[in-house]
Amino acid sequence: MLRKWLGAGVIEKNVFHITDEGTPQGGIISPVLANITLDGMDAQLDKYRTRKQDGKTVSRKVNLVRYADDFIVTGESREVLEEIKADLIPFLTERGLELSEEKTLITHIDDGFDFLGFNIRKYKGVLLIKPSEKALKKFAKATHEIIYGMRSRKQADVIEKLNRMIAGWVNYYRYVSSKKAFWRLDHTIFLQLRRWAIRRHQNKSLEWVRNKYWHKGGTRQWMYSTTRKDKKGKESTLALITLADTPLLRYTKVRAEANPFDPQYDEYFAKRRSLNRQTRPLKRSA
Repeated sequence: MLRKWLGAGVIEKNVFHITDEGTPQGGIISPVLANITLDGMDAQLDKYRTRKQDGKTVSRKVNLVRYADDFIVTGESREVLEEIKADLIPFLTERGLELSEEKTLITHIDDGFDFLGFNIRKYKGVLLIKPSEKALKKFAKATHEIIYGMRSRKQADVIEKLNRMIAGWVNYYRYVSSKKAFWRLDHTIFLQLRRWAIRRHQNKSLEWVRNKYWHKGGTRQWMYSTTRKDKKGKESTLALITLADTPLLRYTKVRAEANPFDPQYDEYFAKRRSLNRQTRPLKRSA
């Protein structure tokens, strides 16, 4: 099925193009192909999972977490992980792949590591997952570019553009310990918007600027908002999403054996959908 799909061709602007090689940029087929290619990696680690000690079988804490072509392997010691790394090299070579020396790291959980935009680390024995420092800086840079690039646009346009970006970012990171990161980014965006507003009204006082762009809303004294009218002339408030006001959620892991195409799991996935409706993703407008 995948071979047929890959060779089916594409139509762009009513012109048919043959697809002899490659995959669509950003398409979902890339992670699917990566999962198929790396299938069997978990079985490759089975021989490292336990060891004998004093006649007993002891776990070596070897686990695999994989997302497309990114993966983590845990183990009880650096020596175990070095063995596993050496074993995975031929496994990948056989599939035309190789480990990135730049991205491959063997580290202690107390020192932490980054994975898929998260920082995973133990603090005095307590595991915390947070947005990575790199992800925070990348997001702050992106909001700066949006705000700076809309120097002459209406406030409503700025809010709508930022809300789309903030909602997507928050929905991704709201399942981990992100509250402090959200506060930090709220402050960063506030400073960026204040600079944007002052630049637009250099001859006005700070009090005037504040009253024009920031208003009271609920328990907040500084809500970046404006009013707008719909097609019927009805006024509504358009406000910037506040990251720190977003409630954090806990994600319920999908059962490993559950298959959405297998009828015996219909009831299980129906319950999950019901739960998801109760914790809907943050909307892009507020």
